[in-house]
Amino acid sequence: MEYKALQERIEKEQIRLKSGIRLAEYLRDMNEHGNGLLICNLADSRDEYSLTGYLKEHYETEISRGLDILKDLAQATETKIYQGEGSAVLREPTALYRAIDEGVIRSNCAEQEYCASYMSEGYHNRPTLVVSAEDCRMIADIEAGRRQKKTVMLCGQGPVFAEVECGTTVQELLSLFKVEKEWKAIVLGNQCGELLLPKEKDRTVEFSYLFDTVEPIYSDMCMVETMKRAAQMAMEDSCQKCVICREGTWQAAHMLADAVECKGKDTDLKELEDIARIAGIGSMCQFGQRALHPVYQAIKFFPDEFRSHIIDHKCLAGCCVGEQNFQIDPQLCTGCGSCVEACEYDAIDGKAKFIHMIDKKMCEKCGACVDACGEGAVKVGQGLKVPTRLTKVGRFRG
Repeated sequence: MEYKALQERIEKEQIRLKSGIRLAEYLRDMNEHGNGLLICNLADSRDEYSLTGYLKEHYETEISRGLDILKDLAQATETKIYQGEGSAVLREPTALYRAIDEGVIRSNCAEQEYCASYMSEGYHNRPTLVVSAEDCRMIADIEAGRRQKKTVMLCGQGPVFAEVECGTTVQELLSLFKVEKEWKAIVLGNQCGELLLPKEKDRTVEFSYLFDTVEPIYSDMCMVETMKRAAQMAMEDSCQKCVICREGTWQAAHMLADAVECKGKDTDLKELEDIARIAGIGSMCQFGQRALHPVYQAIKFFPDEFRSHIIDHKCLAGCCVGEQNFQIDPQLCTGCGSCVEACEYDAIDGKAKFIHMIDKKMCEKCGACVDACGEGAVKVGQGLKVPTRLTKVGRFRG
């Protein structure tokens, strides 16, 4: 048997694919049923998370070799390569099947697409093995006698990539990335991940989607702002197959957007926690189950930041737009009226040749006045002394 040594190692070391599939057991099932299909997903989960792109650029030969080996091990009669639109949703096989057949990621298809009668049953009721580019590279490495590695992308500074052996600690990984600033948490696995706290820095890197990316949240960053971006990505990436994921991610994204702008309601915190928890229980695929998991963890780990935003309408880090007052510098304002015309919320009071003033209660902090002012008089977060009543240009002394 050509790959006897490789098969023995896969069995002995209980090698798993990034999806969590125990490979030896799965291959036996495919061999038993015959006429198997091998599908390789070569799309990234999002454009900004270019891990697959990096692997294709640097390991094209190994990916091709690994694909050939897996085809032989599975006794597959056909190979399909998916290189269409990327999404983390496509880690769920039925979503990938739909994308292959129709060219689009499924949307609003609530019916059960198939019910497997045996372990490897998949695409069009055939034995099907779905792999990633990194799975193929990993198999080629093992076959060549090399140690199993994981490629990790550092978010927020690049992108920057590191290749480490499985078992490397998170602290060692951050050292490779030259992360020296103090951090209060790390987001593992981007929009389908989890939060890691500093006390867990000795956790080891695993060969899974969870360690595709690491994104440090530094001590001077706002956790609520970070989770707003996570919820926004989850909302955009949801395939909308099931209601709890579609509606849950939408509500969470909008609640967190209001929180960042310090416009949340007192009831939002409990509702947000409930939505994130229920989405993890009720969603139909792994994406939906994990999409709001970091949000749920963040509320549990950093309750003061969420309460401050949602209830007190203040950002503890002082960096969110809701905390930044928009003001018109009385020394620069010429009373031209450009900002008044640009404001859709009637939040600016003024007339020709008089210093204009922004009503804090009316201001939505959209920034239109900043762009409209040719004098650069609209300032953000500077705590200026400004007039409380209409004053002619050049007359205000503070």
